[in-house]
Amino acid sequence: MLKWGLFKPVVTNPSSWVNQTVATRGQLWDFNYRFANRPTRIVKFRQSGTMLSISAAGSAVTITTATGCAIHTPTPATVHLPNRNVISPRGPDKVGDRACR
Repeated sequence: MLKWGLFKPVVTNPSSWVNQTVATRGQLWDFNYRFANRPTRIVKFRQSGTMLSISAAGSAVTITTATGCAIHTPTPATVHLPNRNVISPRGPDKVGDRACR
């Protein structure tokens, strides 16, 4: 287990990561996700900077950011996660019919 690094400190705010799941809902770092229906396959979430890609799940998904912005999208999808870059915040982004900050 030491060779695998299981006891190394966890990075709190990584700039990129990959997560695979079959869960209908959950939390990944600073956002929540909820699928409209149970995923029909393993779903891969991949975050890099402010971009989040979601593989095909056989269902639409709603992403809710820590600031309360809700992004509803069919899968597969790539979405911009507003205000992920604290050093250089962007202005409001239009997601669906709602402005997200």
